[in-house]
Amino acid sequence: MIPFNILNYALCLSDAPVGRDVVASFIGMLPGTWMYVYLWSLATTAAGLTDASRGGAEPQLALTIAGRLAAVIVVVLVTRSARRALDEELGKN
Repeated sequence: MIPFNILNYALCLSDAPVGRDVVASFIGMLPGTWMYVYLWSLATTAAGLTDASRGGAEPQLALTIAGRLAAVIVVVLVTRSARRALDEELGKN
């Protein structure tokens, strides 16, 4: 994995089209960004689950756990798919 700063410097020195780099960077960062935002939003949900004054926290806890699991699965699947596509593309060149 190449850090963003080094990759950006290398792409500035190459003759890669800027538009393609911007679009590819945007699409490539979406899964990780979504994961971070989603996990951070769960902090308030987790804080609400520990509130003893509210009843019926079990279904909400189950949905929270299912949501976290689904988010992790989606990120893993997208990462694997992107890695496979990248390996295929690099193998052609």
